[in-house]
Amino acid sequence: MGRIATTGDFNLTMSSFIDNKGGARNLRLEQTPRYLENLNVSGNYADQAGQMYAYGNVIFDHSSTSPVVNWCNFEECRSSCGVVYNASTAGDTTINHCNFVGNQIDGWGVIVCEKSNPISIKDTIFYGNKYTNIPLIYSRTADVIINNCYVDNSAMQGGKVSIQKYMITSKKPYEMILYATEKIKAIVAYNPDGNTNSNGNNNGNTGSTGNNDGNHASTENVTAQTDGQPTNQTEGFFMKKVGPLRVWMVFVIVGCLLVVFIVCFVLYKKKHNHHHHHHHHKGEDDDDEEEDDEDGEEENAEVEEAPQP
Repeated sequence: MGRIATTGDFNLTMSSFIDNKGGARNLRLEQTPRYLENLNVSGNYADQAGQMYAYGNVIFDHSSTSPVVNWCNFEECRSSCGVVYNASTAGDTTINHCNFVGNQIDGWGVIVCEKSNPISIKDTIFYGNKYTNIPLIYSRTADVIINNCYVDNSAMQGGKVSIQKYMITSKKPYEMILYATEKIKAIVAYNPDGNTNSNGNNNGNTGSTGNNDGNHASTENVTAQTDGQPTNQTEGFFMKKVGPLRVWMVFVIVGCLLVVFIVCFVLYKKKHNHHHHHHHHKGEDDDDEEEDDEDGEEENAEVEEAPQP
């Protein structure tokens, strides 16, 4: 079996599933959750465990829902039957804005579909995966639609794979800050320029293109840009980063420092002028005292010169 087997109606978000070894299925999701979001699936190895096949690091097994996988990271996993195995799902499956990075594929493909309804893969990056003459996508019967993806292998197998738009590229994966576990020290998920509001304080809302079950964004509204870049990858000048800070943050800090400098300069000038004025008055008093002393000496001299009777 697998390390974890789940059943029932639930959503799976903001979780890490790492370093699980052995078993034909690492994470088996029966009656698969509707939404899987902000997940870190890393370093898992699904061997055959005495069976004919290993059914993926994550398997959607006889799902009665239409699974939506958003902003998830699948990294350095190994399996002879796919990182994601879609088996006999009743609804359509959608994978959006995910990373498949550095995985080792020993058989069938990164994503395997068997006896399932259509699966749509959008705005997803396949980067640095290791293939052994194995296709990127394998589908025996399900329709697979690939749209606006970056791939590191163009091999597809199965008569149902439809490629609408993809590019073979070395584009790096989406930046994602993963959620904390005992081994992973992180706090919140990366907010990809407003496309997915995943800062942990949004009560489950993800996106702003329309709501459906559970207040999640409707994935049907995701569109591809015509320049070959994944959607929502551009950002304004003030949202760009300068080191760890956004450009607007740098402007705010510089402005504050400038205000502090001006205030300190004005205070210094006022204090300096007051000190100079004080010394000026003190000099006038000293001159008055010297004049009084001279007058007194002259009077004493006149008294001494007066004739004695």
